[in-house]
Amino acid sequence: MLTSSTADPAFTKNGFCNWKNALEKKKGFQKHESSDSHMEAVARYVTAPATVIGDIGDLLCERHALEKSKNRKILLTILSNTRYLARQALPLRGDWNTETMCEENSNFHQLLKLRSQENPEIIEWLQKRDEKYTSPEIQNEMLEAMAFSMMRKISANIQNATFFTIMADETADVSNKEQLVICIRWVDHCFVIHEDFIGMHPLERTTADQVVAILKNALLRMNLNIQHARGQCYDGAATMAGEKTGVATQIKTINGKCLYTHCYGHALNLAVADAIKSVQCISDSLDTVREIGKLVKKSPQRNTKLDKIRAETKNESRGVHAFCPTRWTVRGEALAAVINNHAELMELWDWSLTVSKDTEMKARIRGVQSMMTTFNFYFGCTLGEQLLRQTDNLSRALQDSSTSAAQGNRLAQDVVKTLLKDRTDTSFHLFWARILQRKTTEIQTIEDPMLPRKRKAPVRHEVGEQNTHHFPKTHKDHYRRIYFNAIDTVTQCIATRFEQKDFKIYLNIQELLLKSFASEPCDTELAEVVKMYSEDLDSFKLKGQLLLLPQTAESMGFDTSEFDVNDLVTFLQSLDSSRRKLLSEISTLGKLLLVLPATNAVSERSFSALKRVKTYLRSTTGDSRLNHLMMLHVHKDRTDALTLVDVANDFVGEKENRKQLFGKFSANDIPNKFSTSSKSTQTEN
Repeated sequence: MLTSSTADPAFTKNGFCNWKNALEKKKGFQKHESSDSHMEAVARYVTAPATVIGDIGDLLCERHALEKSKNRKILLTILSNTRYLARQALPLRGDWNTETMCEENSNFHQLLKLRSQENPEIIEWLQKRDEKYTSPEIQNEMLEAMAFSMMRKISANIQNATFFTIMADETADVSNKEQLVICIRWVDHCFVIHEDFIGMHPLERTTADQVVAILKNALLRMNLNIQHARGQCYDGAATMAGEKTGVATQIKTINGKCLYTHCYGHALNLAVADAIKSVQCISDSLDTVREIGKLVKKSPQRNTKLDKIRAETKNESRGVHAFCPTRWTVRGEALAAVINNHAELMELWDWSLTVSKDTEMKARIRGVQSMMTTFNFYFGCTLGEQLLRQTDNLSRALQDSSTSAAQGNRLAQDVVKTLLKDRTDTSFHLFWARILQRKTTEIQTIEDPMLPRKRKAPVRHEVGEQNTHHFPKTHKDHYRRIYFNAIDTVTQCIATRFEQKDFKIYLNIQELLLKSFASEPCDTELAEVVKMYSEDLDSFKLKGQLLLLPQTAESMGFDTSEFDVNDLVTFLQSLDSSRRKLLSEISTLGKLLLVLPATNAVSERSFSALKRVKTYLRSTTGDSRLNHLMMLHVHKDRTDALTLVDVANDFVGEKENRKQLFGKFSANDIPNKFSTSSKSTQTEN
């Protein structure tokens, strides 16, 4: 209360309404401005404590402040619900109810009702007619705020790492819309490798120009300089790898140090496919196995009958399964499964022919049954399983995100050497004896091996008047030639597919470091590396640090006499902070060596996530919402680590009416039982 007795009630109690005379000196604002009551009010405001000054609504009404606090807690609950459903790839939307103006049957609404058992104020909030902040539009804004918060952290980490690799692949979603998945591979200062999904963008046309434009836009939005890219990894399609106008070529015209790697997973798959097509025996067997998988797995009746037969015979081996179209070279297990269930399958075909009435289906079953009794099929399955066992193992090893291109190439060389060890007469004799013994003891329904019908050699195989065509004398010689031809074809295809143009440039880094550890001359490799990465390296420092490598490795307990690329990676990851500073240029070389991936498996995993997020029931999901849902679902750990208070402040700060309704969020607004995380957000290197 003012102490002045001459206070004008028009400015203290009743309110001013004489606007006609407002500007007159004796009646309006100027008279009040010189009054004692106004002077006293100004003096009190100036001398008031700073802690008292704040939101006028809070100062005038304590109930208003409590209402804001309650609103903030409910909004945090809504945000945590949105985060949980997005993390688990569960749909938020449901059927719209025009009476209640909400989607009552949606996961989002039902989860709020479930949480209202612990916080009854949520029910009151949901019964409001407006400003409930549960609409689909509000959900989109919340998802965007959380996704953007995550992307800012990912961007900061990649910028600190300096070098990165662009990884991209295309797929069609359930609505038949082409989507481009973009991922970034980077190496932190401790030489830990990271592969991060940064976005999924629709493609109107699958042309190289369109893909390049989307890649450049995605890097720009992440505040990443394309000049810091040191690698790119795609499949071998013409759009991505074309020599004249492909995506890799266009990116290299912008940044010549951005080396292209044809994904080793795709390359291995193509190599195996080429090898199988070249060996007729294995190709025919694989086609038959594919047909067996369709006959069994696409018929619940036959599948159930086979399971019953396997249970009766107590067959504990893996059952028959169809080929997976999205996995690389997983065919060896399918071949082995057919051989291990040969007797059960033959019994299944006999049963199927008695119950089936479709003549076309009977013809398919008889064809498969007839093929399964031939020795060619048995030999092709057994040989194919032996070869594909190695390629399947290689495929699984290559898909590890920590595997670099150098390590992947070394793994491929090891597999080739292993396959070539079996290319001897001794190995073939053992293989031949093993399959004959199994035929005699376990699979007696298979026919005996026979020589193919002798045919006149084609003209192209004749030299002059002398016929050089060789025809085997025994059936063993015939299958021996197939055996050797299969091994030669597989090893040659793998070596050809893995021998890539840019890898030879990248290989100089590996050879430079390995020769330095072995104290061998490496002037040629050093010159090539310095020429390629002149802006990234200090050649004067590098020469001195290369001489330090053997002594440093020996002091850390490494045997430099047998140092390979895996030891090199282990050495880099074992360096402490002081040694990393001492070997600063070596550390840069290590990052350049590790930043190039072996496979683009991270994009393939994103395709699997896309199938969970965009199902046939959610086929109309918008592009922005889909992108944000993908970010939160793929990066589950980062989603869990999101600080909802910061997200809420970003969400509320966009509009003034939200500020009035919620105010500013703080950690005190989070109840303990609904705490976002008991741990502080971990700072990534």
